[in-house]
Amino acid sequence: SAAIPFRLHANRGGLAAPVLSVTVNGRLADAVKLSLPVKARGIRKYIPAAGRLRNQIAKVEYSVPQIRRNSAEMTVSIMPGAATAMADLLPYLAAEDSSSVFGTVTRFLPALKASRVLTELDLPLDTILRQSRARAKLYADYLREPEQHLPDSGKALDKLIADNLKMIQGMVNSDGGWGWFSGYGESSWTDTTAFVVDALLEARKMKLAVDPQILKRGIDWLCRRAQERCTRTPFYAGNIDALLIRTLAKAEKRSAPLEQLVYRHRDSLSPLGLAMLGQTLKNGSPEQKTVLHELENFLKRDPQAGTAYLNIPVRWRFDWAGSETAAQAAYLDLLLQTSPESGLTEAVARYLTINLRNAPSRTSTRSLGEAVGALANYIRLSGEAVPETDVMIKLDEGHIKSFRITKENVWNNDFSVAIPAEMLYSGKHILEISCAGRGAVYYQAMLSCFSQEQRIGAAGQELKLDRRYYRIVTSGTASGAPDGLGRLRNMRSDMESRVPLTSPAKVRAGDIVEVELIPETKNDYDYVEFRDRIPAGFEYVKPQSGYISWEPAIYAEFATEGPRFYLRNLIRGMASIRYRIRARFDGTYTALPAAGAGVYAPELRANSSDTFLTIQEK
Repeated sequence: SAAIPFRLHANRGGLAAPVLSVTVNGRLADAVKLSLPVKARGIRKYIPAAGRLRNQIAKVEYSVPQIRRNSAEMTVSIMPGAATAMADLLPYLAAEDSSSVFGTVTRFLPALKASRVLTELDLPLDTILRQSRARAKLYADYLREPEQHLPDSGKALDKLIADNLKMIQGMVNSDGGWGWFSGYGESSWTDTTAFVVDALLEARKMKLAVDPQILKRGIDWLCRRAQERCTRTPFYAGNIDALLIRTLAKAEKRSAPLEQLVYRHRDSLSPLGLAMLGQTLKNGSPEQKTVLHELENFLKRDPQAGTAYLNIPVRWRFDWAGSETAAQAAYLDLLLQTSPESGLTEAVARYLTINLRNAPSRTSTRSLGEAVGALANYIRLSGEAVPETDVMIKLDEGHIKSFRITKENVWNNDFSVAIPAEMLYSGKHILEISCAGRGAVYYQAMLSCFSQEQRIGAAGQELKLDRRYYRIVTSGTASGAPDGLGRLRNMRSDMESRVPLTSPAKVRAGDIVEVELIPETKNDYDYVEFRDRIPAGFEYVKPQSGYISWEPAIYAEFATEGPRFYLRNLIRGMASIRYRIRARFDGTYTALPAAGAGVYAPELRANSSDTFLTIQEK
């Protein structure tokens, strides 16, 4: 047998049907008709940009590559940011159906804080609740029953708050404290009692129907517990103690001995515990400044994204005090208490906003409720939800559109603009977004184009994607091992090693190549999809669709054009997705870039760079 090469040249995309024939001695020996899909070389590339503006001008430089005519699109959206994330979550926190203390408080406390802020700012609560369905599919996991009714008006939210406030007061134990539930044999615990007392203090501040005797007995229970802690175990303090002293400080029943004990043993606290300790200490005191300085040891900043967050050590991962969302919320509350107008406060609020909007399932509803409460305080102090600002959008010094954003129209107007394709010719462009007035706004810009560059580079902001190729080399070693009868037998074991391939890479027909996709994110995201393109000349080694990993959970579909991978949760940092292909036909091929996108976060886009691969005859 012999392999006969046929060289085909395609002038345009579509479905080609060439007839390949072989003649021997002038006579037709064999022929075959093929159906070959022909696709243009290139990809649809997405180049995102995002930021926050307060009396500022943002300039974003875009380099539009060689593109198909009129294939470029650009959209610019302006939004209120933290207020939207807070409002979106309210109905779904209200849908929490647990009968525990934490579930009951979560149903009313975040709604109470948010409604207080929105009422103080004279914002239309009914309109906001009806608008807060933008990510209903993403939040659908919170609904235990499909027919569950969500509050969609201020009146329904007030009823929900009143019903659950009455319920939590009825769950009190005979000693004045609260346990996890309220059934027979329940005991009072420090964390549950502090959690409920804190909620009742907030409700009393709003002049709701709080029984003063129930609240007094709860505070007295915490005071007794604080006294016991100082006398029985004065050699240790933990995160629950930090929660206890914070609640007592709010109730104006400080326990100075326990505060000193927790401060002395602050090395044993998680970042969440440290933040709660900082909230307890007197503003501006040397002790509070020390705690703030120690929290900065956990602080990570991302100037490009304009975010900052506390990096939680691994040892706290499986502890209630290791909740990342709760830690960021407590830290934001502390910053609002000490430096409400600092850039760090804005950066932490932005990180928390992105987290709530795109990865709510990464944390408990209790932590989500605390985050909503922190954002409510941030909105009240920053004035972000009540802007009186003028926004102007320009491209290459040419005016595109202007918006006047006020608290009357911020919740029911669409502040977005699509830039005409004829203005997005190949070359460099400067997008300018200016904001002047009171309040702050967030912007998102997305350039989309079909790129036909000779070398397509990687693109992405919140999400970045790298793709690597490795040639798998198998080596065998022989060794002696006893069998069941004790006789020495020769045993052979094979070991694999990965040899990195750099573009342009060369392999031989029959070689096994491992492809590794490495996504890197600056925040947590739920429901993210990645698509790769299998280069011509290669075939799958094991194209079996299904789950290929459980930590993290990755579902794979191996289609003809290339594999697709679906991640339920993509946590901050780097991940790895691997599959294998085999080199079959000699030639030089281009592996077009892999791409990643958020299913419910359209601003989350990225692609890798392309790769040149040459398959040589064996």
